[in-house]
Amino acid sequence: MLLPIALGGTELIAWRLDQAIHTSTWDTGDDAYRVGGLWNSKGMRAVYCSIDPTTAILEGAVHKDSRALDTILHTLTAAVIADMSEIHIVGLASVPNASWLRPGMPGTG
Repeated sequence: MLLPIALGGTELIAWRLDQAIHTSTWDTGDDAYRVGGLWNSKGMRAVYCSIDPTTAILEGAVHKDSRALDTILHTLTAAVIADMSEIHIVGLASVPNASWLRPGMPGTG
């Protein structure tokens, strides 16, 4: 069983839920490149993942009709990241807008 570092594992595990037709290209960042994403502009490749499988599934449910998760085949991918040198951890002091860290309307406060 794969365990995250916080639970005694030795590697970072990134989880992602995709429609099964995209299973072979989940790590390319093509969609983010083509249309942009929440944290990247169009033309920049990004692969959005979660550090646990339930958050990945919840993220999928938030952005899709719940029937899509029930009727369209999906794949849950666990990517093990052994080389932590490419990971950038954003500290609280480097978040440009402190309101981003609080629930509610973006930019308020």
